[in-house]
Amino acid sequence: MGTKKIRSSMKNLPVKKVNVIKSPPANQNAEHDLRARLLAGDAEIIDAIILAGSVGIRAKDLHAIIRERELIEKKFQTISMGYHELKHQIREIMRTLEAAALVNATDPLPSCLAEGTFAAQYLLKEDDLIPDSVPGVGLADDAILVKSVVARHGRKLARSGWDF
Repeated sequence: MGTKKIRSSMKNLPVKKVNVIKSPPANQNAEHDLRARLLAGDAEIIDAIILAGSVGIRAKDLHAIIRERELIEKKFQTISMGYHELKHQIREIMRTLEAAALVNATDPLPSCLAEGTFAAQYLLKEDDLIPDSVPGVGLADDAILVKSVVARHGRKLARSGWDF
């Protein structure tokens, strides 16, 4: 039988589809573990996320997030009833960031301002560790990180008129 005939007859053979069970990529497993530990309240992971996210924050980022205040207010309108504490805490952070912007905060930013800026940026990010569009839990990671930033810095975030 010639090569053309073999190819031709092979085209007509029924092909059985085989479902291959693939394990998720390693980075997908790591991301799942990270989400689980965050939602479980693992302080080490929460602190690591906050520190990693705030390490590159500069004064220009603080000023940029202040310009996004309207977007934050819009997001509040979409936040479900269960997140009143998140609304209060992010407003507290925003007031502090606005006070710092008014006195023209410069680099290097104090950690409370860098982490506060990161928390506000994270809140605006729709597709973060738990996408905000997931009903009921989409803002859980945002709430945990914002609450942790407030807990880490307490009264420093309520101050205004600092010499930043």
